[in-house]
Amino acid sequence: MPGTALAGNTTSQPAATDARGIAQALTANKDSGDAAAAAGFISAVAEANTMTSADGVEMASADLGAQQTVIPAPDVPPISIDVAKKFHTKLKFLNRIKRVIVAGFRVGFVVRDSVTASVAAGYQFGGTHTSGASSKTAVELAGVDAATLQNITDQLYADFIADLEAAGRVVVPMEDVRASEGFAKLATTPTPYTKESKFLQDRILSVYTPEGIPLWWEHGNQIGDKGPFATGNWKAAGSMSVDLAAIVVAPTFLISFAELESSGNKRGMFAGYGSGKASTGASPKICLLKNETKMLAIHFKLKIAGDIGSVALKDQIVVGEFGAEIITLDERDNNNATRAGLLGLAQATGSQGLFAAAGKSRGTQTLAVQTNPSYFTAYSLAALRGVNDAYIWAFNKYPAK
Repeated sequence: MPGTALAGNTTSQPAATDARGIAQALTANKDSGDAAAAAGFISAVAEANTMTSADGVEMASADLGAQQTVIPAPDVPPISIDVAKKFHTKLKFLNRIKRVIVAGFRVGFVVRDSVTASVAAGYQFGGTHTSGASSKTAVELAGVDAATLQNITDQLYADFIADLEAAGRVVVPMEDVRASEGFAKLATTPTPYTKESKFLQDRILSVYTPEGIPLWWEHGNQIGDKGPFATGNWKAAGSMSVDLAAIVVAPTFLISFAELESSGNKRGMFAGYGSGKASTGASPKICLLKNETKMLAIHFKLKIAGDIGSVALKDQIVVGEFGAEIITLDERDNNNATRAGLLGLAQATGSQGLFAAAGKSRGTQTLAVQTNPSYFTAYSLAALRGVNDAYIWAFNKYPAK
């Protein structure tokens, strides 16, 4: 499947928003057999758009994935990242000891995301010159089920362990870790773990761990469930470090399926002067997300105190297209004849009341990025293995004495 260009949200006429209307609109030029098959698929996608919970998104994605033809996975090599430029590195204590405990391993997949843009009404002397505007694009991942995400996580974990050993480190067996006093103190979180955010950005994130590896979060992690003062897991990891004479690491990978674009959010008296336009959009591209794409490392010499550091991605990395297409599920705005008439009268008369009655321009769209599980797996692993290489780079930079 070829890549797809940016899908943008600009002012447009209202479109059909129910499943049947979308199906009819998008299958009008197909023969009867193809139209029936496509209509079934599009109806399922449109139904997914009504499911706002994480469970609903996952079930909808699974249903869509079941309709796909199995396509062999392409051979995609790991991406190359300039670690010195793209990552913050504070891990000098990695040179103290060869033994490493991989106490946590988290792979976070964005399965729904959104972006907004807005501009305030523009003013000139004498009154409003342009009305305000707002735009929102929401995008969901379709065609990839939970088993695919778990498989990616398991493969990445196997690579990480093998690369650690190839770097000359001794990985402490998990059964020894589980038997330690510190492990018993970990406050773990059930998996798969879902993080839903409605503040500023409508985003759903699903986090997976390899089989046998518990999910736990350090204090202050932005995608975790522990607050900034919940230091229990940090202390538990430190205790494991002392119990087993090893450095404790917990790599986190955060990946998205779409690159989002926005004209920005402009405020102030003259923010929208001469403009009155806001635009958003999304394109199907694998992206590595900053902040929580990092490897946490902990080493305690005593159970009461020790060192903590990380290798963390500085900025988002847009990796590129991955064999996907965008389907528009819903698209609407308020630019109807009534509003156009009010704006015309307001501009002709300078009436602030008419400008207020017309209100600002609003546009929204909901998209689905449809892909094949084999393609998503291959291109995601290529990106994630690049991050994995960055984490191993830190171990090689500070070889154990």
